[in-house]
Amino acid sequence: MKILKDHIDDGIKKIADYVQGIYDEYASKIVDVIKYLINTIPKIRKNLRHAIEMLNVKKKEFLSLIPNVTCNYIKTKLEELDNTLGKWEPFLNDLKAVSPILDNHLDDIVKNMKPLIVQMIFEPSHYDDMFILNTQAHARLDQMAQQFEVVCNGLNENEGQAIQTMDQSASLIRSNLIQVKEQLEKLAVY
Repeated sequence: MKILKDHIDDGIKKIADYVQGIYDEYASKIVDVIKYLINTIPKIRKNLRHAIEMLNVKKKEFLSLIPNVTCNYIKTKLEELDNTLGKWEPFLNDLKAVSPILDNHLDDIVKNMKPLIVQMIFEPSHYDDMFILNTQAHARLDQMAQQFEVVCNGLNENEGQAIQTMDQSASLIRSNLIQVKEQLEKLAVY
């Protein structure tokens, strides 16, 4: 069983590394922008409030340079911008707080899903659903069922043969995981 466990662990690690690589290539840039905005918005809001305060305090000096209507218009628009940025600030913080993806833990998430993934691998209906349009799906399912039956029988009869059969089964599972990875790659393109 150690051979099978090692193949499963290796497959899960490869999936986790692949998903993490996709994240690093694409999503990490978005996360960097979100973190930058979270740090920058309070500074922008502080400067906006300072500009509004300056317009209020030095209004007479500005009136000589620009018309009163324009000064009030600028003040109103700065206040609107401050309010809008104020709404974005909690949204971005909440988004960062609830999403482990933004904290770069995708590989850990996949590794923690190992029991579910293993269950899906050994559940024939999953293969049936996953490869429903693939004409080779049923042949693969039959082949896996036969191999596992041989493993069970071999454990009762000949220990050496059983280990070889388990190794073959593990190899088949590994190839199926590679196919799942390829399907994920195709989905990532879309």
